[in-house]
Amino acid sequence: MSEKDNKSGFGSRHAQSPALTGAAHLVLLTACTLFLLPLLWMASTSLKPLDQTMSLPPTWIPRANLAAINGTRMIVVKEEQLQEDRVIVVPQAGRVKGERRLIAKSEVDASGKALMKFLRAGREVYEETPVPVTIVKECPKGYWYVKEWAPEFSADREKSKTELQWDCVPESALSNEPHLFWANYNSALERMRGVGNESTAWYAAGFPRYLANTLWICILSVIGSVAACTLVAYSFAFLEFPGRNLLFVLTLAVMMIPFPAIMVPLYNVFRSFGWIGSFKPLWVPAWFGGAFFIFLLRQFFLGLPKDLLDAARIDGCSELEIVWHVIVPLSRPALAMVALFQFIGSWKDFMGPMVYIQDKSQFTLSLGLQGFFSQQGGTPWHYAMAAGMMFSAPLIVLFLLARKTFMRGIAMTGMKG
Repeated sequence: MSEKDNKSGFGSRHAQSPALTGAAHLVLLTACTLFLLPLLWMASTSLKPLDQTMSLPPTWIPRANLAAINGTRMIVVKEEQLQEDRVIVVPQAGRVKGERRLIAKSEVDASGKALMKFLRAGREVYEETPVPVTIVKECPKGYWYVKEWAPEFSADREKSKTELQWDCVPESALSNEPHLFWANYNSALERMRGVGNESTAWYAAGFPRYLANTLWICILSVIGSVAACTLVAYSFAFLEFPGRNLLFVLTLAVMMIPFPAIMVPLYNVFRSFGWIGSFKPLWVPAWFGGAFFIFLLRQFFLGLPKDLLDAARIDGCSELEIVWHVIVPLSRPALAMVALFQFIGSWKDFMGPMVYIQDKSQFTLSLGLQGFFSQQGGTPWHYAMAAGMMFSAPLIVLFLLARKTFMRGIAMTGMKG
């Protein structure tokens, strides 16, 4: 360590100090936790029942109420706590004969009869005369009226048309245990089918159709962006031609133009081509390159040894052969970074599909997700978060698989050697 380092206090002794290293790791860990909190909350909420999504204090670990109904222990929903003595009865006559009903104990007269309610035109109305009832169970004040939990949207349950079981149980018969409601994901998929047009053949597909559309756009965009940006960046880095620096400055200036400023002119251009209502406006522009990616690749290419290019030219390689046989193999980290950025941008693009897509059968995941939110009255957050997790999971997996290549590309971009 030099004398200058000793005076300034920034030497290897300080860099290797366990206290400073631990403090730095603690700060980084705290920052990472803060960044991960929204993702963790979304994942946690996607596995909760609806009543726990907005509970205070917040519930991080999903839990379920369990109780025995008809001798079977199952997950239940606490509908209400009884504020008066009630009884479970079975009418022996009338329109609801044989059905279990929960009524106030005071409604049963001394002769064992009670006025029962039944549905008429969607409203509950009383029978004209009291009917004899059999008291099955007495439910004192303080008992909980509980009902069997089931997914709100389930194709199997809709087909079977089975009614949910219910009962009244004391507080002591209820237990609250950690439980992950994986059925929320299937319910979200079932509900997402309603975003489309029921008269079309793809209606039963729902999420898979949106996924296929999105992947098609992403793949074409990635191929076009990597190919075009590689050629343009190579030209700016190694080819000499009049106005090269000016064109590079103009390319960088394009990054300062916001999309809303060119949205209407672009729409008119694509409409003149007859592309409105197709995927072309979403992937064709990528084949003309992106200013940001061109800049990144140019900076990376400048760090490559020029001797390799000169050797390739001496061997008789054309410029395209140099790009394919020399530049591309040496630039895989940077190209992977460009591909990853382009894939993420196309995957989560919402404004483009909303402007150019007209047929619901061409919806991307972002439009399908927005349609899922807009059709839900009252916003069932557990289904919304489940749909959000299905939208985000592929991006998370992709980043984890490509993180080493991605970080290597970031580290090497802009380095000259």
